[in-house]
Amino acid sequence: MTDSSSPLWHRFSPSVWKKLAMAAGLLALIGLAFLIILDGMGKGLSPLAGSGDQGAEERAMPVSVLVVDMQAHYEIARGFTGRVVSRRAVDLAFDNGGIINQITVDNGARIEKGQALAFLDTDRLMARKSELAASLAEAEANLLLSRKTVERIRALYKQGHVTEQRLDDAIADTDMALARQTSAAAALNSIEVDLEKAVLRAPFDGIISRRLRDEGSIIAAGTPVLNLIEGGSLEAEVGMPLDFSHRLQSGDHVP
Repeated sequence: MTDSSSPLWHRFSPSVWKKLAMAAGLLALIGLAFLIILDGMGKGLSPLAGSGDQGAEERAMPVSVLVVDMQAHYEIARGFTGRVVSRRAVDLAFDNGGIINQITVDNGARIEKGQALAFLDTDRLMARKSELAASLAEAEANLLLSRKTVERIRALYKQGHVTEQRLDDAIADTDMALARQTSAAAALNSIEVDLEKAVLRAPFDGIISRRLRDEGSIIAAGTPVLNLIEGGSLEAEVGMPLDFSHRLQSGDHVP
C-alpha cells in the first residue's frame, strides 16, 4: 500500500521515470529542430525580400506630370457628315423622243447658257417639213386662185350675168382655201418647233456632272441625257441633330 503522505516523485516506479525522461528528451530534440528550421527560413527569406524590393525599384517606369488648373467651362468639338452640292442641278432631256444623233460634251465639261449639248436625229422631221411646205404652197396657190375667182364672179354679178348664189359659193371657197392655208402654215411652224427642240441646250452656265446616254440611244420624251450643275455657286448640306441646329443663326461661322 502506498503512503499518500509521501512526495509525488516517490509515487512513481523507476521504470515510469525512465519513460518520462525519454519523452522529455524527445520533446527537447523536436523543439530544438523546430527552432533551427525557423532560424534557417528567416535567414533565407531576407535576401529574397531585399532583391524583390530592388527589382521593383528597377522596374519603375518614368511618368509625366500634368498640372491641372480649374476652369469655369470647357469646349467639346463635334463633327457632322455632309456634302458640298451645287445650288442648282438639273437633268437635261429632250421634249420629244427619238434617236440621239450626237452629244457634244462629256463629264466635267464647262458650258455656257444656250450652248448646244446634244442633237436628235431629224431625218423624219425634215421629211415632214418638206411635205408640209409643199402643202402650204398648194394652199396658198388655191387661196390666190379663189380670191381671183371671187373678183371675177363679183364683177359678173354686178353685170347680172351670175346669180348671188354663185357669188356666195365663190366667197365660201375662198374662206375654205384660207383655212387650209392657215392650217398648213401652223403645221409647218410646229415642225420648225420640233426641229428646234431636237437640239438640247444649256439653261444656265455650269458643269456637266454626268453623261447618262450615248449616241444611237433611242429615248422617250423626258428621258434624262445629261446632268448639269451650276458651277459658280456651291452649298453645303450637313446633317445634324435638331437641338444643335436650332442654336445656329444666319451668319454664324462654323469651322
